[in-house]
Amino acid sequence: MEWNPETILEEWIANRKLSRRKIAYLEQFHQQNLHGAVYDMIGILPIAPAHICEALDLPIGCSMWGCVIDLLDFIESEKLGYKVTTRKWQAEIPTFEKPPTNVVQSKIINELNVLSDFIDNKEISESRKNFLSGKHDETLGNMEYVMVHGSKWKTETCPDGIIEGLNNLAKTTEYPKRLDNCYPYWELAIAFSLDLINWIEKDEILETELSEKLDQVNYQMNYFAQEFESVLSF
Repeated sequence: MEWNPETILEEWIANRKLSRRKIAYLEQFHQQNLHGAVYDMIGILPIAPAHICEALDLPIGCSMWGCVIDLLDFIESEKLGYKVTTRKWQAEIPTFEKPPTNVVQSKIINELNVLSDFIDNKEISESRKNFLSGKHDETLGNMEYVMVHGSKWKTETCPDGIIEGLNNLAKTTEYPKRLDNCYPYWELAIAFSLDLINWIEKDEILETELSEKLDQVNYQMNYFAQEFESVLSF
């Protein structure tokens, strides 16, 4: 069957994956449209079907080129671990140039870099959100194992800038919870971040979800009647 942007987008919507050849095909489609836009040789752009726009969380009536741009930027974002908007930026101007690096994000995935970038950019990629979620779940499991066996839970403190930055972001987004500066621990910062991300991304939220991740950490500590004990990081 001959490929076209619509069938490839529908395949991605159904399977959430595409072959390298099909991604390359969409990239070529983008470059062809961008060439036309740069040299003012582009006509009326075909509109994408409503179900494709909805699946990509784009406005109904978005062009097929716009859908392809959004998907390509999303795929690259997932691969790199931070938000990419290169093609969208090129199409809006239009230009073949790469966007200026106004915001530099670290490619090294760790708690400090992920939370720092989240604070700076006020958004987070799905892969980095999954990283935080995985860290949170891993921590809960480790906490239970350590404390069930009668040991104390020892942890590391995070920089003051992380606590302050998360609280400032919470204030900006009208999130009603705050981190306590007296407890600047990574477990709490990560849990708070996940609750904050949930607040930012959802239109409506249940009261039980408001501080769900943070409550899970505090429950573990309270259940085993323990207090946070910090250790020096090396």
